[in-house]
Amino acid sequence: MPFDVTWYDDQHSIIEVRVYGTPTWEEYHHAIDKVTENLETAQHRVDIIFNSASGMPKGNPLPHLKVTFKKFAAYPHFGVTVASGARGPAGFTRAIVDIVSKMLGTTSQINGKFVNTMPEAVAYIHAERAKADLASVKAN
Repeated sequence: MPFDVTWYDDQHSIIEVRVYGTPTWEEYHHAIDKVTENLETAQHRVDIIFNSASGMPKGNPLPHLKVTFKKFAAYPHFGVTVASGARGPAGFTRAIVDIVSKMLGTTSQINGKFVNTMPEAVAYIHAERAKADLASVKAN
């Protein structure tokens, strides 16, 4: 299957979804189900990195992303999504994600960030966590 869903870190705070080969939307939804199973077991913030060497499956992504965004938004401890990889930052992919995000009224956590490498993705997550921690301290 062109999707591997694993914990990136020992703390189980980052889920990495590795995408390779020629994925299908059916395989994509199976991977998203695995991600939500991991989100269900966590009681702390969890961020998600889509580490893709191949991009999205062929066909209209709108209905598939819409379902995914709704699933992720249901978890209060969900952090951010980051797309990493040579094809992740493509303008078309970014435009589609922006459209779905606006349609659903989602926040930037689901809208996420597009970067080229895994180290950039992890750095972005750590920066977002630091901002959230700072905002929490200021609120108290």
